[in-house]
Amino acid sequence: MKSFFPTIIFLVILVMESLISPFLALSSESSFLLPGPDAAQREILSSSSTTSVNEITRKDAAKIIVASASGILDCFQMKLDIPTWTITLASNNEITSSNVLEEQTLLYAEKNYHGVTVTRRNLKDGATENIFDYDEAYPATYSDCGLNVSISPDNRTLSFVDQEGLKLYDCISNKVRNMLIGTYIPSENDCDGIRWFNERLGSDVFRISNPLWSFDGKYICFSEGYYEGGGLGVIEANNLDCDRVDLDGVSPKWSPKENALLETCNSVAYGRDWGLIYCPEKKFSHGTNIGNKYESSMASQAPYIDLHGFVDANFSHDGEMIAFLFKLYVYNIDCLDHTNPTFLGYIMKSTGDYTYIGRSCSIETPFFSKDDQHLYFVAKVEGHRCLFRYNIVTRTIYPLAVLPDDYDAWKHIAWTKSGYLCLFGISKDTSRLIIVDINTHVLIYASPVLTSFLTILSIR
Repeated sequence: MKSFFPTIIFLVILVMESLISPFLALSSESSFLLPGPDAAQREILSSSSTTSVNEITRKDAAKIIVASASGILDCFQMKLDIPTWTITLASNNEITSSNVLEEQTLLYAEKNYHGVTVTRRNLKDGATENIFDYDEAYPATYSDCGLNVSISPDNRTLSFVDQEGLKLYDCISNKVRNMLIGTYIPSENDCDGIRWFNERLGSDVFRISNPLWSFDGKYICFSEGYYEGGGLGVIEANNLDCDRVDLDGVSPKWSPKENALLETCNSVAYGRDWGLIYCPEKKFSHGTNIGNKYESSMASQAPYIDLHGFVDANFSHDGEMIAFLFKLYVYNIDCLDHTNPTFLGYIMKSTGDYTYIGRSCSIETPFFSKDDQHLYFVAKVEGHRCLFRYNIVTRTIYPLAVLPDDYDAWKHIAWTKSGYLCLFGISKDTSRLIIVDINTHVLIYASPVLTSFLTILSIR
């Protein structure tokens, strides 16, 4: 073993170099020094029982590679301090402060089993008004609690999917208009023996859901469910022209400035499409992967770090930047204690150039400030979900607030006209909207605790 030791060291260096080189491009604007072989790697080499280079086992090689990856991941680990301000909800009832909200109306939808109720709530006095009721085809569950309803940008028209298909409801005239209506036909693949079918969409689509309006109300996109995988459809609200987006993605987003779709695709979804797909108007079915540069820098992690992809993305308010989360799904190898790390950054829409911020196993909900000078995100610190702010100019991270522990996730809803932040807490049993002034550390408003599945449609 001793006579072959230099040769083995040379081989290890080559393996580490091929693994590390893509990470040197993780940020075109910064650099760092990578660590040399750590104690785990030296132990692997010294304890190997092989007598030649050709006899190095696949298991030993895997441990060396993954130990190297462990050092790289440590370089990018964000050092997050717990914030000093803790948002406290003293009551389960509605909470209001003396601060005056310009917004007066909250529109939301609640789902109990199949039934959905759309409600308008006055934020001044708590009065509620029932706007519309309908039944969905599938009951609400915690793993799939998204309601299939959204409001148009002018706050006048609801798009929703009931047991018949996609429809529109005019909140002024109280009239319903059919968009994509299906029939139920016999099916051996469904437990109840029947399935939804629409002739325009074809026999491969058995379910549509999640309708979303474009920024100007011209288009509505919707998710299509297949027996293996899924896709997107786009329909014009006025003339019913329909386009198909053949992507295996999740969580489509509309640009706030143009009729363009953004779709996050990863190999975990259905194993076919990867990327951050940008689909402009008239080319909905021919999108461009603007995340290709970032993906390329991460691709060499296979085969020991695999199944990676974009899991969330959101536009800046000017539509030019895209905040993203990119997740690695790490095989359970003993010498790597970094399970499923999530990487945070943002991409320039026009060029695909990216800035890398950091990584953690608990990052969620990336979104931009109203002036697009900061990027906010939620991450766990010392067992608490906390809100953080990243300054795009100075590249510094500032801890803002410890969020209430009663909820499993916090989603960004909107910024108010006065610059207050609206967040929506979700747990298995309850949900709640809060509005906070992050500059003065004041809780402006908290909705009552709601026990049904709920979606916030608008705040005006």
